Amino acid sequence: MSKSKRHTKKVRNQRRDASPASAIVKGLAVSLISAVLLITLSAVLLCATADPGKLILPAALACLYLSSFAGGLAASLSMGGDTPCGIFCGVAYFTIILLLSLVLPHGASEKLGMGLSVALHAATPLFALLGGLAATNALNSRARRKRRR
Repeated sequence: MSKSKRHTKKVRNQRRDASPASAIVKGLAVSLISAVLLITLSAVLLCATADPGKLILPAALACLYLSSFAGGLAASLSMGGDTPCGIFCGVAYFTIILLLSLVLPHGASEKLGMGLSVALHAATPLFALLGGLAATNALNSRARRKRRR
């Protein structure tokens, strides 16, 4: 293989032992577990501030976005760097969060209105996509480093 083709060829990790559905479920599990951990950590940190009431919504959105990133990363890594699994994990996570916010009272939709709440929650697939891209990039760079040695 010529040198130019080697550099343009997309390298992927060949670990595709999981189905896309199981990868999405693994990503959702990672998202939900990381959300619980991040919300607990932010609650402890917010209790140490003078007025935690003003910071609850930004902290909750940060936890949502970070947990979505972690789920997209986990889903993509379990499929060997397949970025669409991260996107589908983010869409599934968005659906779960949206349904929970519609059912449970005193959510962000009560403070911000339904339209703005849905718009803020709609960024979760974007962060899952970023997680999927980070996983793909990490696996491809690891494969490039192995090839150079």
